[in-house]
Amino acid sequence: MNKPLPILLLLVTASCSQQADIPEPTRTAFDAVISEHLSDASDWPEFDIERANEILDLCDMTVLGGTVAQRAQRRLDRLSSDDIQHALLLIVETNKLDALLRRQAYAFLDAQDWRTDNRFIPRLVLRLKYEKDWPSNIIIAQTLARAGNLAGLEAVKSVLLNSDDKRISDLELAKTMAADFIATLNDYAIDFEANWQHLLKLIDNWNAVRGYDLVATEFSEKYQDELWHLVAQFRSQPLRPVDDARFVFIRLEQQAMTVLATAASDNNRYVRDHCLQTLTWMSSTSRVAYDFALADSLAILENDHFSSVRAIEYRGSLMDKEQAKFLWPFITKGNYEQRTAAADALLRCADLSATAIDALVINERFSPEAQCSLLLLRDELHGKALIPPTIPGLDTNELNRRLRWQQQRQNLVAN
Repeated sequence: MNKPLPILLLLVTASCSQQADIPEPTRTAFDAVISEHLSDASDWPEFDIERANEILDLCDMTVLGGTVAQRAQRRLDRLSSDDIQHALLLIVETNKLDALLRRQAYAFLDAQDWRTDNRFIPRLVLRLKYEKDWPSNIIIAQTLARAGNLAGLEAVKSVLLNSDDKRISDLELAKTMAADFIATLNDYAIDFEANWQHLLKLIDNWNAVRGYDLVATEFSEKYQDELWHLVAQFRSQPLRPVDDARFVFIRLEQQAMTVLATAASDNNRYVRDHCLQTLTWMSSTSRVAYDFALADSLAILENDHFSSVRAIEYRGSLMDKEQAKFLWPFITKGNYEQRTAAADALLRCADLSATAIDALVINERFSPEAQCSLLLLRDELHGKALIPPTIPGLDTNELNRRLRWQQQRQNLVAN
């Protein structure tokens, strides 16, 4: 009964010896990056919905004309831009039942000439997630575009593509507003088809570079303060604030990525995780984050016990062949999770010789997902026709995701 024991001890000894050759991530000491920035950051004014309604009433009086409008305007002039923005945003965020009131608040926000007072952008972008009134979404898109953000154009596109759905309130009004808006984007052209094609080009360009040639978002101090308050939501245990922050960041212009890049070295591991993951989702559009800060800090993040895998994934999202030299060591010496992240990242970067891949034994020490990425890359480097590999335990959705990554990278190189 005891004879198998020496064999078992040999296996355990061999396993421990093999693991000793694999460097384990360390627990790195990071700085309180977010807290340091928030210590000097300004915040929104503190007042309730009653005060917000008073400010909305003043805005409403300014369009009446006469002495009433003049008095109302003088009172508004004594308020800060933060006061007015906060009041109008507070109304649309809290009044869920009165769509007409929300439209009115959005319209007054849109009518203001904020110039560099653009702190409202992240909060208004978030309204694209929660606003159910279609005409209101057109106003949101218009206001954001004037501030240099085109994230609302997808909502405009959806309105124009929608058939006459009787369940949607004021759909025809929304369509008319959308048609007028895309005409203004195309220098007030009267040809709807030309305006439509121009809209599609703007959306494609925004998704590719997160920038608007005609209007650059002013990276004002208050706007940066708002971004630091937003990234601080990544410290939340409840998921909704985290999801909201992600929703907003992936719809902001490239400059906003610098805040994520800096916060990726915060001492809160959840913040590091969410920052890196959000940047990864943005794919190559977040290159500005790498150039700004992450090029220097990724080596530290990759060797941190909690951040390693996310940092490796981020390298892959850059789809840059220069990243391969950083990724290959994790293929040969990393742990199970690091090897998977590195294999996927290599598939998205692809600057290795077929000889290097051939020398690698692609077996069960790699996850099914990692095997898939490495096999796809090996066949591509050999110039073989694409034949999706059959790997036990590999989910079809995971296979399709890696095929999509490979195609995205090939398209990027071709263009």
